[in-house]
Amino acid sequence: SGTKTMMQDIITGGTYASPSGVLNVGDVVMDLNSNTLTVSNAASAGITSAAGYIVSEDVDNSSKINWQIGTSAGAHVIPFGNSAGVKIPFTFNLTSGDAGDVVMSTYATAANNTPYPVLPTVVTHVRDVAGVDNSANTVDRFWQIDPTGNPTAALTFTYAPTENAVNGNTSMRAQRWNDPYDAWDAPIASQSNP
Repeated sequence: SGTKTMMQDIITGGTYASPSGVLNVGDVVMDLNSNTLTVSNAASAGITSAAGYIVSEDVDNSSKINWQIGTSAGAHVIPFGNSAGVKIPFTFNLTSGDAGDVVMSTYATAANNTPYPVLPTVVTHVRDVAGVDNSANTVDRFWQIDPTGNPTAALTFTYAPTENAVNGNTSMRAQRWNDPYDAWDAPIASQSNP
């Protein structure tokens, strides 16, 4: 029970192709503490949890999970939780292709969505395509998701009720920051907001 704090980068999952070790978070809070947890077990069950969760929550995205998913199809669930103790899992459901390593982190923001990420990519605003501040329509949380491969995957984002956009959560859609253009890409079609 309690909080377990990582003091260095760690690799879990073992080196054998089958069976590989599983990180069972169980009922504890696992604070990444500005470190990287690498999961070498590509299976979707490479991380499991019960009531426990993993805390990322660093605005510089230094607390991250590096899951070596490769071509292992299925729903890879990161049992993230926020600093208030609310579970906010993220799911990377690989449907085809090679994801390679998928590096993931997340953190909460203020109502105006600051602080913006500065690493690994600098985000400079949350304006819409007309150049108008869009923070009232934006969830108060950033996610950094970087696959090294070329996968086709369904992503499921979860956030705490206290992180809801000021104008509510109707028709929420994920958008990707496009660094070369200093702008947000239009939401990809076929997203849903359950």
